[in-house]
Amino acid sequence: MHFRSVIELLAMSSLAVTGASAACTPIPSSSTATPTPTPSVTPDCGGDQSIALCCMNLAPWSTNSGIWGGACGYYPADPNERVGARCITRAPGTNCFGSLLATCCAGFIPGQCSLGTRCT
Repeated sequence: MHFRSVIELLAMSSLAVTGASAACTPIPSSSTATPTPTPSVTPDCGGDQSIALCCMNLAPWSTNSGIWGGACGYYPADPNERVGARCITRAPGTNCFGSLLATCCAGFIPGQCSLGTRCT
């Protein structure tokens, strides 16, 4: 039976790693890194609109009444009420990333539509 010393094994593994890295193809200099998403401005929420949300869309209910009313089942008294769609809750003072919009709403209806209601 033949035993190798720890130093011999480390030297062999070091050579294997060095040899493997030498065979790797370098990344072309024209490649670009993915940019870090810019956080949206975080409003301070309070008063009647105290629920802090990050939403994919924010618009008057009337601009999307077929979805927000029909599919989502939300019918506000004022068709000009601003509604947030596909929202997630956020901790106060935190940012929304990517294309999500930071908003403050009076209500939140979870589910497939995840609507913010009476939003600013």
